[in-house]
Amino acid sequence: MMKKRITNRADIFFAGVALFAGFLLASFVNTASAFHSEGLPHHAYVLGIDPSTKTLNVRLYESAVSSPERVKGEITVNADPGTKVFMCNKSKNFDDIRVGDTLTLMYHDMDGKHYADNITIWSSPDRKC
Repeated sequence: MMKKRITNRADIFFAGVALFAGFLLASFVNTASAFHSEGLPHHAYVLGIDPSTKTLNVRLYESAVSSPERVKGEITVNADPGTKVFMCNKSKNFDDIRVGDTLTLMYHDMDGKHYADNITIWSSPDRKC
């Protein structure tokens, strides 16, 4: 009788540990995939602009610190009529973006291309708010 109680407690303990580990693993998987998912803001630096096709070539960073070890990669982002551009809490146009600007960029993927939803211009070497 005594042995059965210890086994039951041990079973409950190990079931609790397994449940906790499952939640922890699920949380990690969701966080890892969310980091690379659409709709999250990305810190970016404008490398090139094509006004005729309304595309930006940007370097993405893991965080707001623009250091070489935090580079995620370079992508081309397309702007469409629904893309919103802001600077200094004011609405701007795609034409206000310049090479060298630092941006916060939100985009989604469609048909193998990246499309900008929101672009916030933070700074540029030759202009301020």
